[in-house]
Amino acid sequence: GDGRRAKVQRSSSMPTSFASFNEPEHHTIDRHAVREVICRKCYVKQSSKTNNCVNCGVQFGEYHCAICNLWMDSTERPYHCADCGFCRVGGAENFRHCHDCGM
Repeated sequence: GDGRRAKVQRSSSMPTSFASFNEPEHHTIDRHAVREVICRKCYVKQSSKTNNCVNCGVQFGEYHCAICNLWMDSTERPYHCADCGFCRVGGAENFRHCHDCGM
């Protein structure tokens, strides 16, 4: 899957965008502010904290982070770094958070 089975519902002052980890810079959003998504299969609006549509059951992404409101496939081995406060790719077992530089 490509993590694009959910459409991120932004606040009313921002246009809607398709959920994707690698969005172009002009489509950058505050993922922590996202509260709702729209299923691209049945178009039901629902909480961003879910990975499966509450209506039709479609899975939005192989990887889902309810903190970052992120859905993507698992080929890039995403993980949430609690110390950074956001998701990274490459597998948590391959990285150690540096508390000196914050990365």
